[in-house]
Amino acid sequence: MIRQAVRGAFALVLVAAVLESAGLGQPPMNPDKVYYRDKKDGGIRTAEGELKPGPAGFQVGTGKNVTAISPGDIVRVVPGDMPPLDRKDILSQVSFEERKEWGKARDGYLEMKKNAKAAPEKTSRFLEYKIAQTTARAADEAKDAESWQPQAEAAVKLLDSFMVGTTSGWEVWSAARLASGLQLELGKFNEVASMWGKLANTKDRRPTCGPRRG
Repeated sequence: MIRQAVRGAFALVLVAAVLESAGLGQPPMNPDKVYYRDKKDGGIRTAEGELKPGPAGFQVGTGKNVTAISPGDIVRVVPGDMPPLDRKDILSQVSFEERKEWGKARDGYLEMKKNAKAAPEKTSRFLEYKIAQTTARAADEAKDAESWQPQAEAAVKLLDSFMVGTTSGWEVWSAARLASGLQLELGKFNEVASMWGKLANTKDRRPTCGPRRG
């Protein structure tokens, strides 16, 4: 009788574990890792969890472990699970970026986008942003102004196109910051104001800072 009671209790534990693994309260297997600027001292901090819109910009985490982050303070994000992308492919591109091999990273994201035609909106948005962002970073590696300018202009077009077709997500604010920085360097000051004006159509809260390359 005692053994039956023990087996019954053990069975309930197993059922609870299965339900949790099916998604009831279970955190993502691979959470987003967010690097952000701390307003108190300007230092770079990290937070892990699902990055999503919140009551004050964006938030990371669940329950009591929630970090609120202004969109203008997000430095970069290493994404968690991005179906149908393979996790190792995402980390490969992150590795290229950390080594500042922007051209290789861009080519990798282009290949991933080509092979993920039926991807969810979150994944498609991320890939389009990364293609534009790494194109901009690759332009920074140009050896002289003559070769930099056409690359910078191409990057601005990609960033602008991304913003036109996107109304939410942390990527929008990062794209605006990067594009406006390039436009300032290109001497296109009117376009800078226009770029930030487009953010009025986004679903998320406006950032608390203006253009900043970072």
